[in-house]
Amino acid sequence: MGLSEAVKPTRGRSRFGASSRAGRGYPEPFAARVAGRERRALGDAFGLANFGVNLTRLPPGGMSALRHTHMREDEFNLHPRGEPILVTNAGETPLRAGMCAGFKRARATPTTSSTAPGAM
Repeated sequence: MGLSEAVKPTRGRSRFGASSRAGRGYPEPFAARVAGRERRALGDAFGLANFGVNLTRLPPGGMSALRHTHMREDEFNLHPRGEPILVTNAGETPLRAGMCAGFKRARATPTTSSTAPGAM
């Protein structure tokens, strides 16, 4: 599949060929903690299996995910807009648009919470 095929817009999908996913299938009461987020699995359009690429939009006060650990893959977070709070074992770290964070596999991955007046 060529690049032009991968970015072709389709109904109900982003221009990257990834449909929107409202949640991750958390059971209650955990689902309520990530309610309102919108996730697009961008890596799926390219068949990526060892590294996930997701675009996640959070409403004000929203949470990206529950704390978790990836045993086989590293995690990279880029925050293109908004003012999220990165929550790790070391505490909370305020971020600004354009900041990023990375985590090696087999280590606890943080949660990201949006605290800005607008969505991120």
